[in-house]
Amino acid sequence: MGIASVGQAGRIKELFMIMDLNRTIAYICPMCSAITTKKLSVFDFSGRKTVVCSCGNETCSEPVVKLYEKKDAYGIEVECPVCDETHGYTLKQQSFWTRKLLRLACPASNINIFFVGDEAGVSAELDKHSSSISELLEDMDIEDE
Repeated sequence: MGIASVGQAGRIKELFMIMDLNRTIAYICPMCSAITTKKLSVFDFSGRKTVVCSCGNETCSEPVVKLYEKKDAYGIEVECPVCDETHGYTLKQQSFWTRKLLRLACPASNINIFFVGDEAGVSAELDKHSSSISELLEDMDIEDE
């Protein structure tokens, strides 16, 4: 294994500068129906076995999502606001950190309950579906606070 040349080192540095080491996630609390967005960094996973994300509503703060590292993937457990079950998913780390937007759906209803991607992609998806999410929560007789 040789030492990288100055030119190669510069290209490697540029690659890491271009790669976004932050992701935005969004999820719906099954307890109070609040939609929470949270920023995660690759460093949030350093030395931790599990990252727990709670409801952003200060009066609720229920744990809703757990993310944990697997070999070359992340395990994601989401408390479902639709069917009240906990759903488990696996996403490759490369997809988690590079895709503009990924949606995870409740397997029983096929309704999206978790979003991950860059901030713009997640925000646009929430804006696009905010009325349908509100209607869903109303149909389920959950108070939208």
